[in-house]
Amino acid sequence: MYLMSSLGVALITGASQGIGRAIALRLASDGFDVAINDLPSAKDNLESLSQELVSKGRRTCIVTGDVSIEAEVQNMVSTVVEKLGELNVVCLRLQISQVYGIILILDMVDGCKCGCMLSDGHCRQ
Repeated sequence: MYLMSSLGVALITGASQGIGRAIALRLASDGFDVAINDLPSAKDNLESLSQELVSKGRRTCIVTGDVSIEAEVQNMVSTVVEKLGELNVVCLRLQISQVYGIILILDMVDGCKCGCMLSDGHCRQ
């Protein structure tokens, strides 16, 4: 499979279905390599999505974990950076009642260039 040059690396949480899946496919079509995340119970759906991303000529990695658990978020970000390189875009698509995981991910992404917006509309960086 021919790999096209990349615009950067994106991490999409909640990517196993619905809007998260659509965002992952769109970012891959737009030229990003894509790390996809969801809970371990959604791994089969992530595997299927990963195959679609590779068929678009993109590098990808699956990082299962719960974004509301700090240790899992740390592992997720470290794995993405190790496998795909600098993390440029983070799309937080999740359905939890707390925002702790969002804040933690934003704190961990050094040099964010994607416009990770806080509730006041400003980029974390």
